[in-house]
Amino acid sequence: MLATVVWNGEGNTTNWSEHANWVGNVAPVTNDNLVFPTGVASVTSVNDLTGQTFGSILIAGANYDLSGEPIILDGSITVEGDGNSIGIDLTLAVAAGIANNGGGTFSIDGAIALNGHGLSVSNSAGGAVELNDTLSGVG
Repeated sequence: MLATVVWNGEGNTTNWSEHANWVGNVAPVTNDNLVFPTGVASVTSVNDLTGQTFGSILIAGANYDLSGEPIILDGSITVEGDGNSIGIDLTLAVAAGIANNGGGTFSIDGAIALNGHGLSVSNSAGGAVELNDTLSGVG
C-alpha cells in the first residue's frame, strides 16, 4: 500500500532518513509518495536513502533544493512553487511526467534514465522546465 509522506524539515539534519524531518515522524520507505509543502523549516532536502523506489513527488513550496542518492521513480513529478530544483538521478519505472505548474523555472540537475518508458514534460503559468543533465535510454 502506498503511503504519502510530507516533509516538514524540522530535523537536526536535512536527510530523508531522519524521522523528525517528516510529518508524524515517519520517514519515507519504498513506494511512498513524497510531498514537499509550503511553510516548512528547511527547503534543503537530501535523499540519503539508497536503492529506493518512490511514487509521485509533489513540490508545492518554493525554492526547494532536493539532492542526494538516485531514486527509481514510479510516478510523476509535479511542481507548484517557484525556484525549485532536483539534483537527484532518476530512473523511470513507469511512463512518467514532469509538470511545472508554477510561474518560475524548475530545474532537474540529475540524469534521467528512461528505462524503456516515456517521459512527458509540461509547463503552465509561464513556468519552464530545465533538464540540465543526461537523458538516456529508449522511451
